[in-house]
Amino acid sequence: MLEIDKINELTSTEMVIYQYILQNMDKVYFMRVRDLAEAVHVSNASITRFIRKCGYNSFAEFRFKLKEEQKVQKKSELNNLTNSIYEFLDNTENQSFQQKFDYFVELFMGGRTLVFIGIGSSAINAEYGARILSNVGVPAFSIKDPYYPFDSLMGTESNLAFVIMSVTGEVSIINDIVTKIRKNGQSLILSITGSDSNSLAKLSNMSISYGFEKEVTGDNYIVTSSVPAIFILEMIARRIHELKQE
Repeated sequence: MLEIDKINELTSTEMVIYQYILQNMDKVYFMRVRDLAEAVHVSNASITRFIRKCGYNSFAEFRFKLKEEQKVQKKSELNNLTNSIYEFLDNTENQSFQQKFDYFVELFMGGRTLVFIGIGSSAINAEYGARILSNVGVPAFSIKDPYYPFDSLMGTESNLAFVIMSVTGEVSIINDIVTKIRKNGQSLILSITGSDSNSLAKLSNMSISYGFEKEVTGDNYIVTSSVPAIFILEMIARRIHELKQE
């Protein structure tokens, strides 16, 4: 939109315009000069001078260029996600991942009832995990209520394996549940999470990580891709199905 060396040439009014555009690019594309001027509380002439300083002959030309820059930025963001997914897929071929994967498959086929746990977006992954494992004959259900009476569950069922879904592995209320399960000592704890070094992975008997860093919005909502977690669940379910057909 504006070359770095030209930013220093902006007046204080023009800098306010520049900052507003950076923070509201989606809105500015649909604005007229008058709309932008009203939003920033400056005159139409100030907008026009700013546009010309940016090197454009008209506001329409500026908006078109702004839209093109947005397309390039979104394509770059998509490429970053694609590259991360390809890197994850490559990592599924290494020995460490395969050993953990085989452990999960063997344990899931061992007759234990699986209890999937997650909150937020991970609750959706937990529900999906329980359903797809049930589809291949593994007894499984999910719990997304962090205040569920786990003590009573463990008191009536001794052959359980808890599968914890979490992107960060640092959700306090989830890790408190895991700590309580560990103290009970009768159930196995497995986790599918973003990193081998987070608290959840360390609390688990076995953990599969997919190596994705946490991504959050400005409001601190997690937007990390669920593709790796779902892929792992589907790999396990398909492998169990194959073994049952042999």
